[in-house]
Amino acid sequence: MGYAATTILVYGVRLDSNQAQEVYDHLQETDDLFESDGEISMDPNDALIEPTNGKFRPRTRYYPNMYSEGTDSRIHDNTYEEGYDHVIGLYVASNGYAYNDILEDYLVPNEDYTKNYDKYIQPILDAIGIDGRPKMVITNQVW
Repeated sequence: MGYAATTILVYGVRLDSNQAQEVYDHLQETDDLFESDGEISMDPNDALIEPTNGKFRPRTRYYPNMYSEGTDSRIHDNTYEEGYDHVIGLYVASNGYAYNDILEDYLVPNEDYTKNYDKYIQPILDAIGIDGRPKMVITNQVW
């Protein structure tokens, strides 16, 4: 498996390490919101499925997730890593390891971004009292 620096565009909010811990603990306590692979559960019908250039499987966008900022998947958990700042929100696009999206093409939020954020992310933040005004956030990881 190869590794590469990956830039990820997320419609969401930045969390300091303490807020990320609160979110992670909340998700662990509410099993229906957290899947075994570390992603927040969602209705598959809310994702945008689009063909992947020259590949056999489609691309999924606008799904909720939490990202550890600046982590390296060879040694860290890229979804939640204690002591790191995080971003929680909707995956929009990425450039690096597996995909080469032109991030500028996705900078203007659309109805899918706002609908899924309000449905999946905002209730989590409200439950633990974190201000969740979303914006387009760029984070980096090694995959």
